Amino acid sequence: MVLRLRGGGGLMVDMGIAVGGLIKQTIKQDRYEPTSWETDCTAIFNVQILNSEHYRELLGKTPPKSPVTAATYAGYGFP
Repeated sequence: MVLRLRGGGGLMVDMGIAVGGLIKQTIKQDRYEPTSWETDCTAIFNVQILNSEHYRELLGKTPPKSPVTAATYAGYGFP
C-alpha cells in the first residue's frame, strides 16, 4: 500500500528473501524532531529485488544462473 501511495508498486509479488524465512517490514512513527537529523549526511538509493520473470521482463536479459545454494552459505559461515 505504501508503494501505491507513493506512485509505485506496479509489480507487487510476494517474494521470500533471506535464509529460511521472509523479511517482515513495519513502519513506525519517528519519535525524534526533524531537527535531530543531520540532513547534510544523508543518501538516497533505489533497491529493486526482482524474481527471474520480472528480471527478464524489465531488463531484457536472461537472469543469472542458479541462485546461491545452501553450500555457498555454509562456505561463508552463514546459517
